[in-house]
Amino acid sequence: NQRQFDMDNLNFSYQKRPQSAPKTNFKFRVDGHGQTSENSSFAANDSRQMSAKGGGITRATLARAGSIIAADGTSSSEKKIHAQQDRSQSATKTSTAWLSTTPYEEKAGIYEKYNQMSQLYASVRPQSSKVGPKKNPLDFTKHVKQIDDIEFEEDEGFDEDQNYLLRKLPPNVMTEKSLRDSLNPSVEMLNLQNHKWLRKPFLEKFTHLVPNLRELNIRNLGIEDSAVLTMAENCPELEKIDFSRNNKLTEGSLKTIIAKSPHLISIKLSQCPNSVTDAVIECIANLQKLQVLDISFCKKVTDQALSFLANGVAVPATVILTGLNQLTNDGFDEFTQKKGATIKVFDIALMDHELIGNETAYFLSRLTHLEELNLTGCINITDEGFRQMLEGTKENPVRGFSKLRVLRLNGVVELTDMALGKLQTHGPCLERLELIKNSNVSDLCILNLAKKCPGLAMLDVTYCMTLTDQMLQDISSKYNINVKRHKSDLVDPNDDGLRVPLPKVKKEKKGKKKKGKKKKGK
Repeated sequence: NQRQFDMDNLNFSYQKRPQSAPKTNFKFRVDGHGQTSENSSFAANDSRQMSAKGGGITRATLARAGSIIAADGTSSSEKKIHAQQDRSQSATKTSTAWLSTTPYEEKAGIYEKYNQMSQLYASVRPQSSKVGPKKNPLDFTKHVKQIDDIEFEEDEGFDEDQNYLLRKLPPNVMTEKSLRDSLNPSVEMLNLQNHKWLRKPFLEKFTHLVPNLRELNIRNLGIEDSAVLTMAENCPELEKIDFSRNNKLTEGSLKTIIAKSPHLISIKLSQCPNSVTDAVIECIANLQKLQVLDISFCKKVTDQALSFLANGVAVPATVILTGLNQLTNDGFDEFTQKKGATIKVFDIALMDHELIGNETAYFLSRLTHLEELNLTGCINITDEGFRQMLEGTKENPVRGFSKLRVLRLNGVVELTDMALGKLQTHGPCLERLELIKNSNVSDLCILNLAKKCPGLAMLDVTYCMTLTDQMLQDISSKYNINVKRHKSDLVDPNDDGLRVPLPKVKKEKKGKKKKGKKKKGK
């Protein structure tokens, strides 16, 4: 006789009234005056409150009981109100932002309001550009096609079915058409990283639509010289460019766009081995507003490039020189002597081990305002070189690294407690320290660093076999330090310990199964 009902995601149980029973008690949670009652009930004397089938609960009965409380403490009426608000906001965003009769300022404001959380990950900024460019509401003139208008041909090489599927995609899915519709003179940032599906005709023409572009990221796009030359002509206000991992570019196209973009403050040309040469660095050295330069793994860069940077008008604060095996101490000497006081981030990781040693470490002592230093893979730096980097020499004493926040010493295996202990006095602002594959450091040294460096928040001691787990647990809990460690021996023997460990693959030989006749079931 017991039945269950699910109304507004709540389960109600009742017992069917016998013929002789005068009334039925319905038991559920009631919030009549803003308070929850666990065992409240009311009598339904009116037989009309029951459904014709005998046992149904009507809306009138629920209204007399009060608002029903869900398991999370939210009443059904409140849930309905929140749902209506969400639907209204979504409708406002999707309708008002696209209605042609709505003023442009209201469209743009609504779109920016409901997309604040995705500003950092957006491909196009401002995001209000998706509602189209600002137009004069009093301008009713019809645009007449001109001879010099930029035309985007229909998709060539696609059959009718593929074109039909592309047209049916929603506006929030990026295609060449949706991207083209979002581009207008108000766009200031465009991120096309890894979008290799964009065709060459589009890449050669899209910059005509964004003349005020200031930030462009085409990393790993496979772009060619013709598209870069078009960018140089159409986007004179560029401030930040990232052309990394574009192997088809040549020296001439990079020199052209750098020469025609005098406002550049950030240039990233990592892993462009065929295009970044000393001549390109000479053009970069003439940029007065330059702050960030990344030319890592550009194998053609030599000491001549560092000489251009040292004698040029550019004063970069961030210089990334990872993997440049042709640089020597002569280039570092001239560069650090003339531009060392302005460098805040310096990266010379994974360079030629034979060329980078104690002498190079001494030149780094001139970087008095350094905040981040990466010496990963500089295995020839010893305790004496590290001491000179922090204190200088007797003839030229210095007090460097007082502002250092991040220090990466991965693979610098010659350092011992004597050198690392000097960070207690020379690194008061240290926040992150990496000592991957250093077997000469002891528990006492790490414990003293944790005590004397109050800002230390991250410690990477992967493959530091001399450190004990108990000590690392103590400093992690007592000084609130995030300790990262991986000490498994099951790694590839060719792994140098400077990257993510590669696990060993052990192939177990499977034994041969004995052949036998299957027994037939009875």
